[in-house]
Amino acid sequence: MRIDDINARLAEIRGMNMDEITGEALTALEQEVEDLQAERQQIQNEAQTRHQLRDKVAAGVVTGTIIEKNEEENNMGNRTFTLESEEYRSAFLKKLRGEDMTDVEKRAFSFLTTNTAAPLPTVMQNRIIDLIGEAHPIVADVYRMDSGSSITIPVAKAVVADAGKTAEGAAANELQITFGNVNLSGEDYTANIKMSYKMANMAIPAFETYLISQIAERLGAKLAVGIVAKIKEVMAATNKVETGVTYANLCAGFGELKRVGQVVVYGTRKGVYNKLVGMVDQNKRPIFQQSINDAAAGRLMGADIKFEDAVGDNELLIGDPKKYLQNVIAPVIIESAKDLDTHMFTYSGYTCQEGTLTDDKAFALVAESAG
Repeated sequence: MRIDDINARLAEIRGMNMDEITGEALTALEQEVEDLQAERQQIQNEAQTRHQLRDKVAAGVVTGTIIEKNEEENNMGNRTFTLESEEYRSAFLKKLRGEDMTDVEKRAFSFLTTNTAAPLPTVMQNRIIDLIGEAHPIVADVYRMDSGSSITIPVAKAVVADAGKTAEGAAANELQITFGNVNLSGEDYTANIKMSYKMANMAIPAFETYLISQIAERLGAKLAVGIVAKIKEVMAATNKVETGVTYANLCAGFGELKRVGQVVVYGTRKGVYNKLVGMVDQNKRPIFQQSINDAAAGRLMGADIKFEDAVGDNELLIGDPKKYLQNVIAPVIIESAKDLDTHMFTYSGYTCQEGTLTDDKAFALVAESAG
């Protein structure tokens, strides 16, 4: 069938060494690729049009005879694959393992990787994101922007309120905000998993589950550490209360927050159980409360408490996570390489992201003295 021939030829061209092709040969090859892609798109468009016409006829919208130009659209050759297609998902995993694909898997893989490196199937991408969020809630809580490119955002550095009386006939007070521009061009995060040939031959479902869990665990830890470090770096100096995790200092930390919405307290299990659970206020009343929210470990002064291992055991990070913007330039991808000397596979997870606080008063740090 014609679309198979087109995909096979495009795959063949993709495997050529372009450095060895020059002059008229390179120009001819470029033209051939454009012609093949245009022809494939035309075949797909015609198949889609015929499908829509059939639906309209069945619904009584139009009447008449549809002339079949060929039978190609009735078979798998003309199917449009997506990142959600099960055929692409199995093809992607087999490609990682160096295994042979079925004909339909080859078509799915070729269809989605003709002009790009193999993207992660949607199911795998979503599962990795979910696992990262479960282990590191701060990664899931911050505002995520999938821009796919470097961006520059304004960050509030100082805000002067505009409240106050205004004399009759005088101009009203104006809100004065001092901004600083921050460029989020992305930082590389990687996680490598090594498997022996024997281990990599496990069943496909087990292989997928293991790979996803290991990549998520390693990438999640690195992303969380990066976010926590950036919050500490950017927050206002007055929002750092580092003379002990006490009731008075917690009140001071909460009091330094400005322009926040839903506030969250992040701490390790050791920090929460050792510092907060038994803490009382000045009237000897416990300040820690149980939470009916399964996503929270408890409540503190009206804020949810969440376990986050990227925070130190002797500190608590308090603030509005939506005031932190995480720019995702490249979503998670997974690539593989084979080492013939050690007979090991390396599966490498990679993403490019970078974030910052959009308001330096949106977070506070309450910690023990460094000394």
